[in-house]
Amino acid sequence: MSNEEKQWNYEKILDRLNEVRTKEENVRLFRGVCIALAVAIPVLLLIFALEAVFHLGITGRTVMFAFGILTLAGALAGFIGPALLIRFNLLARKSLDAIALQVGKHFPDLQDRLLNVLQVYREQLQHRDLGYSKALIDASFADIASKFSSTDIEPVIDRKPVKTAGKYTLYSIVAAFVAFAAFPSTMFDAAGRVMQFGTDFTPPAPFEFIVEPGDIEAVKGQPVTLRARTTSYEDITVNFQLKEDGQDDFDAVNAVSDSAGDYLFEIDDVRSTFTYYAEAKGYRSKMFTVSVVDRPLVRNMRIGMDFPSYTGLSDRVLDDNTGDITALAGTKLSYELQLNKEVASARIVYSDSEEVALQVEGKSAFLNTRLMKNRSYHFELTDQAGIESINPITYSMTVVPDMNPAIEVVEPERLTELDEDMRVPIVALISDDFGFSKLKLHYRLAASRYEPAQENYKEFSIPVPVHRKSNGTVELEVPYIWNVTGMNLAPEDVVNYYLEIFDNDVVRGPKSARSEIFTLRLPSMEEIFARADKTQDKAIDDLEKTLQKAQEVQKALDDVEREMKSQNTKKLDWQQQKKVEEAMKRQKELLDEVSKVKEDMRKLAEDLQKQDALSKETLDKYQEFQELMQQIDSPDFEKYLKKMNEAMKQVSPEQLQKAMENFKFSEDQFRNSLERSIELLKRLQIEQKVDELTKRSKELADKQEELAEKTENADPNDQEQLDQLAQEQRDLQKQLDAMQKEMDQLSEMMKQFPKEMPLEEMQDAQSEMNLQQMQQQMSESASQCQGGNCKKASLGQKKMAQQMRNVQKKMEKVKQKMTAEQQRMVQNTLKKTLDNLLELSKKQEKLKNEIAQLPMNSQQFREKAPQQAELMDELNKSASELMELAKKSFSVDPKMMQHMGDAMKQMQESMEKMGRRDKQGTGEKQGGAMQALNEAAKRIADGMNSQGGSSSSGSLMQQLMKMAQQQQGINSQMPMPGGKMSQQQMARMQRLMSQQLGVQKSLQQLNEEARKSRDGEKLLGDLDRIAEEMQEVVRDMQQDNINPETIEKQERILSRLLDASRSMRERDYEKKRKSRTGEDIVRQSPSDLNLDALRNGEGLKYDLQRAIDEGYNRDYENLIRDYFEALEQEIPQL
Repeated sequence: MSNEEKQWNYEKILDRLNEVRTKEENVRLFRGVCIALAVAIPVLLLIFALEAVFHLGITGRTVMFAFGILTLAGALAGFIGPALLIRFNLLARKSLDAIALQVGKHFPDLQDRLLNVLQVYREQLQHRDLGYSKALIDASFADIASKFSSTDIEPVIDRKPVKTAGKYTLYSIVAAFVAFAAFPSTMFDAAGRVMQFGTDFTPPAPFEFIVEPGDIEAVKGQPVTLRARTTSYEDITVNFQLKEDGQDDFDAVNAVSDSAGDYLFEIDDVRSTFTYYAEAKGYRSKMFTVSVVDRPLVRNMRIGMDFPSYTGLSDRVLDDNTGDITALAGTKLSYELQLNKEVASARIVYSDSEEVALQVEGKSAFLNTRLMKNRSYHFELTDQAGIESINPITYSMTVVPDMNPAIEVVEPERLTELDEDMRVPIVALISDDFGFSKLKLHYRLAASRYEPAQENYKEFSIPVPVHRKSNGTVELEVPYIWNVTGMNLAPEDVVNYYLEIFDNDVVRGPKSARSEIFTLRLPSMEEIFARADKTQDKAIDDLEKTLQKAQEVQKALDDVEREMKSQNTKKLDWQQQKKVEEAMKRQKELLDEVSKVKEDMRKLAEDLQKQDALSKETLDKYQEFQELMQQIDSPDFEKYLKKMNEAMKQVSPEQLQKAMENFKFSEDQFRNSLERSIELLKRLQIEQKVDELTKRSKELADKQEELAEKTENADPNDQEQLDQLAQEQRDLQKQLDAMQKEMDQLSEMMKQFPKEMPLEEMQDAQSEMNLQQMQQQMSESASQCQGGNCKKASLGQKKMAQQMRNVQKKMEKVKQKMTAEQQRMVQNTLKKTLDNLLELSKKQEKLKNEIAQLPMNSQQFREKAPQQAELMDELNKSASELMELAKKSFSVDPKMMQHMGDAMKQMQESMEKMGRRDKQGTGEKQGGAMQALNEAAKRIADGMNSQGGSSSSGSLMQQLMKMAQQQQGINSQMPMPGGKMSQQQMARMQRLMSQQLGVQKSLQQLNEEARKSRDGEKLLGDLDRIAEEMQEVVRDMQQDNINPETIEKQERILSRLLDASRSMRERDYEKKRKSRTGEDIVRQSPSDLNLDALRNGEGLKYDLQRAIDEGYNRDYENLIRDYFEALEQEIPQL
C-alpha cells in the first residue's frame, strides 16, 4: 500500500472519529439547556406565584427578582457553560484515541484494533521499527479503515440523559403554560410587577372596575364619554386619570355621577390620543387607550383651467387651494387633491345635487370636468374605516359670458341713393371679445312700382379678414363693395338691408349681432333734377338775401364814417362803436350763411356726380364755383373782423382808421364775390338744366325703345302683361309732360341772358318736341297695348323713341353752341384785356424811362403826372371789363384781378412820389407797376390756354373703385396663412399673384396719371402708400410667404383704395386757398438793372425764349416777340 493510500485511510478514520466527538458534544449541550430550563422555569413560576399570592412589596420583589436571576445564571453556568466551553475549545475536548477506544468497545469486531491502527500509523510516521511485518500492518490498516467507514456510528452516542432532561423541561413548560392559562391576568400582572421590581404597585382592589368605552379609536373632533363603575356594594366615588401622548404624568379629572350610579367624564372635542384609567379608594383599573384618528380632509387643492380653443387663451393654473372658479363656458377643469390619508372614495357634490366620483390614488384624488353653468360645489371624502369628512368648504363656479359681438356700419349712411354704378361701398366696424366666424348681409326689395315687395330677406356672406386679439378685444374694419346690379332695380325701387356678425363661440353656438336696417333707393332722374333745381333756387335766393344784407352793412359803415368826418374826429363815440359792433356781428352771420350755401352746393355737386347727371364741363364748373365760394368764406375776413375788434379797444386813432379801411375793403370784396357768385350760379343753373334735358331725353328714348321691344314680344292673350305695358307707356307720357315743362322753364331762364345763350337752337329743340303730337301718339300706344294690338303699338313706340333721339341731339347742339359762345366770349375779352395790359406795360416802361432821364427836383415831374393818371384810367377800364367777364365765366382767375390791383396801387404810389419829385421812388413804383402788369398778362394768357380743360377726378375715382373691386376679389380667395399648400392651392396662388400684379400695374399707371393731373395731385400721398404695401404683398406671394401680416396688408390696401375713392368727391371741393396770419413785410428795393447783361442781349433772349415756351397762341407769341425786340432796340439808349 502506498503512503498516499495510507494517509487517505488515516484521515478518513479521523474524520469519522471527529464526527462522533462533535455529536457527543452537541448532545451534552442540549442536555444542559434542558436541565437549565427544567430548573429555571419552576423557579420563575414559583416566584411569579408567590408575587401573585402575596403581592410582595418592592423589597420582596427585588429579592425574588435577584433569586430568579441567580437561579437562572446558576443553571446556565452549571449545565450549559461547560458544554459551550468545550465546544469552543475553551476546555479540553475528549481525545480521538479515547473516542476510538469508546467506539471499539461498542463494536466487538473492532474492539481495540481501531486504536491500535492509529497508534501504529503514528509510529510509522516516526520511522520506528515495530518488529511486525509491514505487509501485515498495511493489510490490517486497510481492513480497519474499510470497516469503520461503513459502520453506523449513531449507536455510539448515548442519548438517554438528553431524553430524561427534555422530559423534565417539558413538564416545567406545561406547568407554566397551565398556570398562565388558568390565571392569565394574575400571572401576567405578577410577572410584570416582578420585572418592574423597583416600581410601587397598588395591591388589587377588593372589587372590579367596569370601564367604558375601554380601548377604542375615536375620530378627531368628535365627543368621547368615559364611563366607570365598580362591583362594590358600597357607593364608591370613581374618578379618572388621563395622560395625552407626549405627556409624562397623568392628570386627575373629576367624574360626574349619573342617576344609574355610573361616573362620567365627557370630552366634547377630542384632539389627540390619550391613556386613561379609573381610580377609586386608592385602587386603579387597568389602563386603556383612546386612539384618535383624523377625519379625511383635503390638505391641498390645485385646479388647472384649459380654456376653449376658439378663445386663443393660454392654459392657466390657479393658486393652491383657490377653488372659486370664474371662466368661460366650456373651460376644462382639472382638479388635483392632496389628502391627509388614504381614502376609500372621494366625490364632488354640486349645489344642484349632481355628484361625480373622483379617481383616487393613494393620498391623491383627481377629476377632469367642464365648466358649463353657475353653481357651487364641495368635496366629500370617506376613508377605509368608513369615516367621512365633515364641514366641507363650499366653492363657487361662475360662468363668464362670452359677450355678444357688436357691429356698426360706418359707411354708407342710413339712407343711400344708388348711382349708375350700382355699387355700394360698405365699411363695417365689428368687435368681439374673441373673434368672428362669419359676416352676412341680408337684403330685400322693400318697395317697387313694378313688382310686389319681398317679405323675406335674402342673404350672402362677406369675407371676414384674418384677425388678432388686441387689448382684450378683436376690432376690425371690414370694407366691402356690394354690387346690386343683379337685383335689376328700377327707378324709385327701395331696398332694405342689414349686416349680421357671428362670433366664434363653438361651445354654446355662435352668437350674432345685427346692425340697424339701412335703406338703398334708386332715384329717378326727375327726383335728382328736381332736388338740384330746388337746391340751386334756394342758393340763389339765399345769396341774394345775403348780398342785400351785406349792402346794409356797407351803408351802416359809410354812415359811421360820414359822422366821424362831420364831427372832425378820428375816435368813435359810444353810439358809433355800437353801430360798428352790430355791423361786425351781422357780417359774421353773413359769413355763416355763405358757408351753409357752400355746403349745400357741395352736396349737390357730389350727388349729381354720383348719378352721372352732369356733363364733364358742367361738373368742372361746379368745382370752380365751389372754389369761388371758398374764397368768399376765407379766413382772411375773420382776421379783419378780429383786427377791427382789437382796434376798437385801442386809443390810437391811426390804428382804428387803418382797421376801418381794411374792414371796408374786405367787405367790398365780400359783396363783389357774392355778386359774381350769384351771376355765375344763374348761368350754371342753365347749363345744368341743359345737361338735365339732354340726359332725360336720352333716358326717355331708351325707355321707349325698351318698351317697344317688350310690346312687340308681348303675348296678346296675357291681359295682365298688356295692362302692365300700357301703364309703363302712361308713365313715360307723364315723364314727357314733365320734360316739356322743364324745357319751357329753361327757355325762360335763357332769355335772361339773350346775348350769351343759344336761343335759336333752344327753339329748335322745343319745336322738335311737338308735345301735343307725341302725347297723342303715346296715348294711342297705351290704348293699343291694352287692347292687344301689340304690333301697331310697337311701331308707334319706335317712332316716338326716334323722335326723342332727335330731341336729344337738339339738346346736345344747344349745349355745344352754349359752350362755344362762352369760350368765344371769354377768349375775346381775355385777348382784349391782354392786349391792353401789354400796351399799358409798354407805356409804363416808356414813362419810366422818360422820368429816369429827368434831373433831380425837375418841374417836369408834375408835368408827367397826368400821363401816369391816364395809364391808371386805362387800367381801371380793363379791370372793369375783366370784372364783368368774371360774372359770366369761371375762367377769370382771382390772381388776374389781384395783379391788376397791385399795378393800380403801384401807379397810385408813383404819382405820390412824382408829386414829391422823388426820382428814385417814382422809378421803383413804376417798375413795380410794370411787374404787376406783366404778371397779370401772364395769368390771362394762362387762362386762355387752359380753356377747354377739365378735371379728371371722375376718371380717377372710377379707376380707384374698379381697383378696389379687383382687390376685394383677390382678398376673398387668399388661403389661410400657415400650413403646406396643395397643388391646387399653389395653382390658385399663382393665379392670384398674376391678378395682384395686374392691380399693381394699374396702380402705377394711375399714379403717373395723377402726377400729371391737377386733381390727382391730392391723391399722390395715398397712392404712394398703397403702392408700397402692394409691392410688399407681391414679394410675399412670390416667395410663398403668406403670413397673417400679408393678409392684413391686403385688407389695408382695400381700405385705402376705398378711402381714396370716397375722398375724391370731398377733395374735389376742398379749400384751395390757405390763409396766413397778416404780417408786416419789409422788402428791399430791387437792385439796379444790370445794363451790361441787357446790352449783350443774352438776358432778353432767355426771357423771350421762356415766354415762348409757356405755350401762348401764335398771335400772342408774335406780340411778345415784338415787345422784347423793341425793348432790345431801346437798350443802347438806357
